[in-house]
Amino acid sequence: MQATSSAKIEFHDVHKSFRRSGAVVEALGPISLQVRPGEFVALLGPSGCGKSTTLNMTAGLMRPSGGTVLFDGVPVTQVNTRVGYLTQRDTLLPWRSVAGNVAVPLEIQGWSGARRAERVRQALVSVGLADFAAHRPAELSGGMRRRVALARMLVSAPDTLLMDEPFGALDAQLKMVMQQQLLDVWQAERKTVLFVTHDLAEALMLADRVVVLGARPGRVKAAFEVALGRPRDVFSLQFEHSFVAMEKQLWELMRSEIAQGEAM
Repeated sequence: MQATSSAKIEFHDVHKSFRRSGAVVEALGPISLQVRPGEFVALLGPSGCGKSTTLNMTAGLMRPSGGTVLFDGVPVTQVNTRVGYLTQRDTLLPWRSVAGNVAVPLEIQGWSGARRAERVRQALVSVGLADFAAHRPAELSGGMRRRVALARMLVSAPDTLLMDEPFGALDAQLKMVMQQQLLDVWQAERKTVLFVTHDLAEALMLADRVVVLGARPGRVKAAFEVALGRPRDVFSLQFEHSFVAMEKQLWELMRSEIAQGEAM
């Protein structure tokens, strides 16, 4: 099937349900959504509204119960090897070095040893870990482990990144460091990003557009264009009047959905 759309990711009337304890639970949708090439889109919504499910369907790890998910205009019917996926969980292999962990996607793709080593080196430089290539994950801080995971996602140069609350477990200072690191990488390479978060400030700091999902079953409640210039500095951005005003506007959109989600 030939691609017919200029969108990188498309959801057309997609919904997803699960069977739990003999009952059907409607988790998501129906939703329709487009992400343009090179766009950074944040998905924001209460717990259980289907944000992670949206990423899983884009990655081809889960099939929709109805509707169609397209990637470059082609239906996603199997594992989508053209995306990089950074999950909430730390999935580093403890017996491997930092370089060995980052090399995993290239090994799977059959890259030669010398070519693979150079690409791993470049990926580690991009996240500021070139001096830690021989370390094991247990020897690293939480923020450094997240950077290793980021390098592993980037090493095979996917043009689209799926990120599921990748910095949620970090303390406030480390979180801002990682946010800036991601912004710098994105600014340099302009990959398409679909980024799940619960953090209103994080969504505004990073994204071109914030898509707000309502409480389960998640539906698109609003799409919020982030009118902030680029490049961005997360350390100073939070104090700008325009940022504070947008955060307040976004909170007004979210407040009732959070209360409804917590009540479920």
